[in-house]
Amino acid sequence: MRRLIVYLAYFLPVFTKNRMDAKNILTGAIAGTAAMTAFSYFLSDKESKDFREPALLAKMIRRAFPETKRPFSKTAGWMMHVSMGILFAYLSKRMIRKLHLPQDLSNDVFIGVTNGIAGAIAWKLAFSLHPNPPKIHFSKFYQHLVLAHIIYTLTALSVMEDIEGNQQ
Repeated sequence: MRRLIVYLAYFLPVFTKNRMDAKNILTGAIAGTAAMTAFSYFLSDKESKDFREPALLAKMIRRAFPETKRPFSKTAGWMMHVSMGILFAYLSKRMIRKLHLPQDLSNDVFIGVTNGIAGAIAWKLAFSLHPNPPKIHFSKFYQHLVLAHIIYTLTALSVMEDIEGNQQ
């Protein structure tokens, strides 16, 4: 996992203005992914449903590749989840810049809803293409994803904004 983060810290500047911008995105992504995942684990326990994204990814890996060992699939599930968090942080920041949106609560929630819809579409595609997807309550999972991505986006963007404010 550490290697992936180090690699991304060097790779992101290719897409961003500079190395500092890449570190901001990486930090915001990690914070947002942590908040989203904590919410997903909390809601999974509360609702007695499996909304834990890294665990679902690990289960899908094991089912697609039965010879895969559990520790590897768990690590791969987390790496995929965090990688998507980094991608969403980058795209969220890019959307704000390209659309010249002021960073406020309503715009951040709008971006969070957009991210949630995109996330739900990606998960629906993954489940539909998988030879043996997990048996979950899909409609509740997709609803949860929209709310989870709002939490993700609010956290990631506020962390990135705080970092940018401290750099000036």
